[in-house]
Amino acid sequence: MGKQKFSEASIDQLRKSPYVVKVSESSVQFSAEFKQIILSQVAEGKTHHQILRALGIDSKIFGKARLSSLFARLKRPGRPKKVTFSSPEEENQYLRDRNAYLEQENEFLKKLKALKGGIKSDQRTTEIRHHLGNGRAAHQSVGHPGDVCAREGFALRLLRV
Repeated sequence: MGKQKFSEASIDQLRKSPYVVKVSESSVQFSAEFKQIILSQVAEGKTHHQILRALGIDSKIFGKARLSSLFARLKRPGRPKKVTFSSPEEENQYLRDRNAYLEQENEFLKKLKALKGGIKSDQRTTEIRHHLGNGRAAHQSVGHPGDVCAREGFALRLLRV
């Protein structure tokens, strides 16, 4: 069954609300102020119906499923804001911190992958083949796949010892 459409009477009622930015027969867009009011009222323990009634909106317009998804969506954070910096030093510090975080995350994921495979990471070797122009291949063995940086022309292959 498809999504329920708003009736013309419901659309007219929603358009009268100062908290509605845009409304069509299938969707409603609310203002940022509406979101702030909703979040503060939910934190106080009020029900969805009580909050909408206080804001002059009939909750029956939305139906049970749409009403619960509306409140669930409002509780989730939106897209992350773009980071702005006041100085190059501040940007450099941010980038160093982010790099350290990502390195830690990669180490964690490597350990997790090794545990899932049932083999410790020190039991694996990595073979890199660099195919030279004359058809020969150079081989290099290293202790862990993370020890090398895959470059163009290199093929990474995990071998179990």
